Amino acid sequence: MYEDYCAVLPHYDENGGNCTLIYKTDGKKKIDRRRVATVMDHLYDLDLISLDRQMSLLRAYFGKKKFLPYIFKEHIIFIAIKIREPIGKNDGAYGYIRIDEILEVQKGELSMKSGLKLPIKESLDVINKRIIDGKVARLIVEKRHFVFNSPIST
Repeated sequence: MYEDYCAVLPHYDENGGNCTLIYKTDGKKKIDRRRVATVMDHLYDLDLISLDRQMSLLRAYFGKKKFLPYIFKEHIIFIAIKIREPIGKNDGAYGYIRIDEILEVQKGELSMKSGLKLPIKESLDVINKRIIDGKVARLIVEKRHFVFNSPIST
């Protein structure tokens, strides 16, 4: 399922309600009534990955709690990017973008391989740092999986 996702973004529906807009790698989109964080958390359940353990590992390494990358498989990494200015207090401003689907990052806009162009509210430096952090996080998680799956550790 998440293999087909390229962006999971906060969105206001036609009635002004908070929901999630999911863009797929083929350019199609769908609306999910849950919040972005809930959608991302439930994607982990599909692979029986422990979100808590992975985030705990990444928090310890990066020394922060927010804007950590989501790592699914070695090539599927989502990073947080500010997409909108929230209207309400509990409205999300950050969406998650799959880094291997990014074609180009320019000031104020992110171009995806599917042809999708997303408005962004962060500097290029911040986005580039998050891309690098995502790649580093992948290595950390991959190394941890190797240790737990090796015959020596059993």
